[in-house]
Amino acid sequence: MKHDGETPSLHHGLWFVRSDVAMASSALRAARRDVDNDGLLWQNTGIEDKDVKLRNIVIGTAIGGVAIAGGLLALACAHGLSVGEAVELGAGAISAKVTQHTVGGRVSAILAKKPQLKEVAKSAGGKLNILVFKNERSVEVRAPGWKTPRLYKMTAFSGTLGPKLREGDRQIPEGIYGIGYLNPNSSYYLSLQVAYPNASDKARAKVDGRTKLGGDIMIHGKDVTIGCVPVGDDAIEDIFYLASAVGIKNVSVIIAPYDMRKGRKPELEKSSLKWYAELCGEIAAALKPFAEKEENGRSEHK
Repeated sequence: MKHDGETPSLHHGLWFVRSDVAMASSALRAARRDVDNDGLLWQNTGIEDKDVKLRNIVIGTAIGGVAIAGGLLALACAHGLSVGEAVELGAGAISAKVTQHTVGGRVSAILAKKPQLKEVAKSAGGKLNILVFKNERSVEVRAPGWKTPRLYKMTAFSGTLGPKLREGDRQIPEGIYGIGYLNPNSSYYLSLQVAYPNASDKARAKVDGRTKLGGDIMIHGKDVTIGCVPVGDDAIEDIFYLASAVGIKNVSVIIAPYDMRKGRKPELEKSSLKWYAELCGEIAAALKPFAEKEENGRSEHK
């Protein structure tokens, strides 16, 4: 399974943490089987054997803990994360390893918690448009059948205004994308994979001579990011459920440097990239159908 985040080194770090958890869990399960075994093993062995088994459990747990801590510190150092952010990321990785969920299971759990989303999804009209505005740090979810959009706040941000160019630059992409898949076992609770790089990203990279464009850009929960779009756990439940209900092929994502529907701002489009003005024009055109007059009753979800 793919992990959230964009760089191979981060993937390896998460793999390292999850592998440590798996190893420690496996060792503890084996030890417990020996220790428990319906009580028969300990009844038929001396106290020395019992102490050895207990010692092995303690040592194995301690080694696993040290290895996990080392993995978290490596993540923090390699990616400029605080220790707290690395711990949160590691906790998500451990949780995802210990408990595996399905999309259907997550959807059912969300619906049980938020039954009103069923009617919201029914009224969507079979399509979903997710608009991300980097400068405003906001996410707007629209559907043909809704009179008002659902508004969410980004809970963290990385990089600057401008497109993503390469792996590890911590940039949130800009452009028009689809959704690749839903991840019910995200390190950030739940996530939707943004289909970056798209054909335009690849074509422009070829002209520039750029390779290793990065990937695994997600819209996800929690409040930490290295190039994704975090919206918090409550909001990602809504978006995850609605995307599942309409089908990911019917979901489009527009990531803009700022909300261009309110007028173009040349000062926010400055770039040394020759093609950036063209990209901004494409994004502005894609946003036009969603331009609106000031309206009352906009549905904001924080």
